[in-house]
Amino acid sequence: MQKIGIARSIAAIACTSLVIASCSSDKKAATTNTAAITPTGAAEASTTNSTNATTTAPVAPAAFVRPPCNIKRDIAPQAVVSPDGASEIDVTSFDGTVIRAHWFPNAAATAAKPLPVVLKGPGWSGTGDTNLKDHGSGLFVDVNILDLHDAGYSVLTWDPRGFGKSTGNAMVDDTNFEGKDVQALVDYVATQPGVQLDNPGDPRLGMVGGSYGGTIQLILASIDCRVDAITPTIAWHSLITGLDKNHTYKAGWGGALYNFAKGAHLDPHIHDSYDEGTAHGQLSDANAAWFQSKGPGDAISKIDIPTLFLQGTVDTLFTLDEAVTNYTILKTKGVPVAMSWYCGGHSACLTLPGDLKANSTRTMGWLKKYLAGDDTVDLGSNFLTVDQNGDGWKPPATPFRQAMWSPPKGLAKLPKSLRHLGKTCRFRESPLAPWARCLMRLRRLRRPMRSTLM
Repeated sequence: MQKIGIARSIAAIACTSLVIASCSSDKKAATTNTAAITPTGAAEASTTNSTNATTTAPVAPAAFVRPPCNIKRDIAPQAVVSPDGASEIDVTSFDGTVIRAHWFPNAAATAAKPLPVVLKGPGWSGTGDTNLKDHGSGLFVDVNILDLHDAGYSVLTWDPRGFGKSTGNAMVDDTNFEGKDVQALVDYVATQPGVQLDNPGDPRLGMVGGSYGGTIQLILASIDCRVDAITPTIAWHSLITGLDKNHTYKAGWGGALYNFAKGAHLDPHIHDSYDEGTAHGQLSDANAAWFQSKGPGDAISKIDIPTLFLQGTVDTLFTLDEAVTNYTILKTKGVPVAMSWYCGGHSACLTLPGDLKANSTRTMGWLKKYLAGDDTVDLGSNFLTVDQNGDGWKPPATPFRQAMWSPPKGLAKLPKSLRHLGKTCRFRESPLAPWARCLMRLRRLRRPMRSTLM
């Protein structure tokens, strides 16, 4: 028994050493042993043999061509300046609900040199951003108004229905309510002087915002082709997987979100769901179906504009899988799409966060390329992430479930359980780290993962 134990230990060390040798950092030339899916729009030349993994030679992607937009809006925007200030605009939506908008035109915008517009939505229960004093990142690491002004955009923010100075009941980013509300805001923007138009009534338009303000981007882009580029941050794919996964109500988050919105005007389903979830830990079929209808879901497949997903690695409300699901749908369609993971989201980062400006830098680059139309912008890899040491990673591709792994030489001779550990290794480890630490982390990675993205 002792000899067997020693043999297994030696095999484990050999396995771990092989794996460590195959790991790489973004500080060196990137290599991969996966059958790569190249960044959107890129062609690749592949060579394969029985020993080595597929190698790829990416070709520079062609410039994105905006799909034609033939939407016709027959309803003239009904908007009046509020007594609260010149930037405060009350826009009447389709059902008579008044949406309070905050309009901040860029001082450099003129009839001779019109500029694009960025819509920035708030989080759940929040009101539109009106901060004209600070640069940097907002609550959900999205960009602030002044940074957007400096980049050459006019900005419109708003109070979603049910919140702030808007009327109506909050319907939780419903396509037929909040979606139509924001369409009315786009109608308003299209009538303003100094706004760049692609066609009459069609402004050059991008969007930023996190959580509730991230999902509304997906909602609007799925129903209105006037949107040109979006950057949803910590958004959801389905509220069921976010709040009622496996028919189990997330009482902690459900209670927090409900309390955040105290004093606001909410749809009765929200009150009923809170009472049910708190009392029984489950939602009724009727309330579950109501929440299932909120947010993008399958409507993601209707989006055909450049989309950058930003999602938190430690987010316990809308986990990484929400972004992965959305990303995969658009990737399959061939839409220009990228994804960045950062340490944050709806939860606190308890490790080294890395570059705190990475999200805003990525967002501004995305808008510059796809909204301002600067094709010289190099966005780099279509996937970025950060590890617990704060080190950034940018592999050349996003393999997902299609990943294929060619084991290091000699690994095939190890016991099956150890070969499995080696094949699962997808982390950065210092070559000087003790082998036991590496093996311990390998064993943790043996847990089945629905999506693998490295």
